[in-house]
Amino acid sequence: MNKFNVTVMILSGTFLITADAMAGGAAARRRPMPQPQQQPQQVMAQKLEAQKQLHDQILQKQDESGAPDEEMEFDQLWQELAVSSEIWTRLVDRQIKALIIETYIDWYREQGIMIRKSQIDYMIMIDSLALQQSGIFNQPFQNVLKFVAVMEYDFDNGTDKDQLARQILGPQLYEYNRQRFAR
Repeated sequence: MNKFNVTVMILSGTFLITADAMAGGAAARRRPMPQPQQQPQQVMAQKLEAQKQLHDQILQKQDESGAPDEEMEFDQLWQELAVSSEIWTRLVDRQIKALIIETYIDWYREQGIMIRKSQIDYMIMIDSLALQQSGIFNQPFQNVLKFVAVMEYDFDNGTDKDQLARQILGPQLYEYNRQRFAR
């Protein structure tokens, strides 16, 4: 097994554990709940708070590692993201992160691929990956977003989503991911 596959498997396992809570929440929402459902504003506020906490953890990790602050032009950011997503872990501005995700979701839409979950959902999932120092960030950002969307069964390119997940994730990660959604 090559180094990339091992890194992706470790990354994926770590991400699945982090994302498991989100899938568990989705499964819990499918069950009848005795209490009234939350208003959409409350759900969005909770997601924003979760993303803020993850972002704060990333900033703390940056401070601990002594990562230097740097500023760059937006064009340079796009060029770097086309080659490697490592810069994502150094981004401070959540609005820029949301814009990046929105732009890539729009790009996929132009390619005939639908990604339906919100920017904030993907910011939370990708920031969770970033906290794990995974090797997936050495790929272009479009691949990172695709990987996460496939794991969430949210990458609709017209093919069977389960088959796509099996192909992209590999047998072990695919099985774990299926079980995560079956709960």
